Amino acid sequence: MKTYYPTGEAELSPIAQELAQKLATPRETYAQVITLSGELGSGKTSFVKTFAEIMGITTPITSPTFTLINSYPLTDIAYERLYHLDLYRLSHHSETQELGLSELLKNPQFLILMEWPERVEEILNSTPHTRLYFYHRSPDQRQIDIVYNTESYV
Repeated sequence: MKTYYPTGEAELSPIAQELAQKLATPRETYAQVITLSGELGSGKTSFVKTFAEIMGITTPITSPTFTLINSYPLTDIAYERLYHLDLYRLSHHSETQELGLSELLKNPQFLILMEWPERVEEILNSTPHTRLYFYHRSPDQRQIDIVYNTESYV
């Protein structure tokens, strides 16, 4: 586990850059999945925005709170698409069938950033993923713990 203590959005960039470098190679059988857990307002969506910029996405990143999933094409890296999921509004993991989550998780050309993964824990148990945990430490400081799953590297 690696721990960071960013005090603002500008300090998210080196953390996101390091994560992007570690996950630069697609997996052979599964999507590259990054889960983001933490209370509301802890910085999960801000991190996704920073990570997406590092991955070369220039369109505005918005939270898919109501649509549950946003998709962005990737052109300059090994992945085809970045998917941003916000599962906060999901009441049961069975609702993921409508999203096609199982199919997304099986495509090694996809990079998936998933907020509120606790809502689909049953599905994630069979998919290697890297976990990020976000905590409020003070009004101007957050803590981010990153737990890399060793199976997530090819």
